[in-house]
Amino acid sequence: MQEQIQLEIVRFDIKKDYLPYTHKENVILDEAKPLSELFGILDSRLLQFGYNKHRIQAKINGVLVHKDMSIGALCERFGREWRLESFAPKATAHDLLVNTELLSAPLALVREVCAVNSEEEQLFLNLLPFCFLSPLSQNLPDYAGEGFFLFVAEMIKMHPQKASELMQLLASPTHGVMNAQLLRGRIFPDVPEYDTTLLHLQKALLIGYPYYDIVWLEYAQTLKSLLKVPV
Repeated sequence: MQEQIQLEIVRFDIKKDYLPYTHKENVILDEAKPLSELFGILDSRLLQFGYNKHRIQAKINGVLVHKDMSIGALCERFGREWRLESFAPKATAHDLLVNTELLSAPLALVREVCAVNSEEEQLFLNLLPFCFLSPLSQNLPDYAGEGFFLFVAEMIKMHPQKASELMQLLASPTHGVMNAQLLRGRIFPDVPEYDTTLLHLQKALLIGYPYYDIVWLEYAQTLKSLLKVPV
């Protein structure tokens, strides 16, 4: 079965454009084909269409699509009218192509704590789009984002001897993991394990393990007193 999709594509080229603009395009594609096939069609139709051929990550109707899903599954989730845009507008170099070097400051913080090998760096890049989903990511320059929190959680597993120092990177009251928002409904497909991890990181701060921060321990006691439930 074929699907006809009405696209509104947010386009921008830092070398040519002052501001982004939208381009409308209709595409008919077999429902079994992946999203990457659609991008390939756009690449053949549009002049200098920019996207990452090796990592399919973009927003459709404001929701992050982080896997190369089938057109049928995407139509079931989003309908057949799509607004297609970069996951990080402020770091977009060309259409859907993001300059990840502009977003590498959080990774540098982790490198100060422990070595990051090439496989771990790829994990950071895979999780990077999850850093730009909550309102805080738009309003707080220092807010590293949920993707960074998830990356640190994985690094704690791989470098347990550095767990306390890594956890310290997430402890800020203003832009740390206690401000994290759950990803359910913001990403497709949903990954329940990501939200479980974010909640686990928050609980870890409240119990003081693996990083002891008196601010969060006192906050936990306040919550326990007010709510009259275990924290």
